[in-house]
Amino acid sequence: MKICRKCGAKEENEVLFICSECGGPLRTIKSNPFTEGKFGIFHVNLDSVTDNYEELLKLLQECFITRCEYLYHMGVFNITAVHPSFEKMKEGQPPELYDIMYHEDKLEYFFRNVKKREVN
Repeated sequence: MKICRKCGAKEENEVLFICSECGGPLRTIKSNPFTEGKFGIFHVNLDSVTDNYEELLKLLQECFITRCEYLYHMGVFNITAVHPSFEKMKEGQPPELYDIMYHEDKLEYFFRNVKKREVN
């Protein structure tokens, strides 16, 4: 999407460079997971933090963590965060739960929605 710098009109056509309403220049707006409501909850096991710290840190660097607490009875960190791969939250719904998975071919961590895992 593009927005006019003069009048603020929104243009859905990505090809245009000039506003169709006032003739002013357009600027491109990039998607922002924080404003799109892409929140999710995931658990990080204490063993993962101590054993695979550097690989896990690469995944956590992509997150904007809004809440983190250690659940002693489960031995995990319960983290609420924003990440581009999370699905957009529905209004009035709590954030969805995600698993942290390890991709052996790419040698990296990624998120997988728990609900989609149950369906497959």
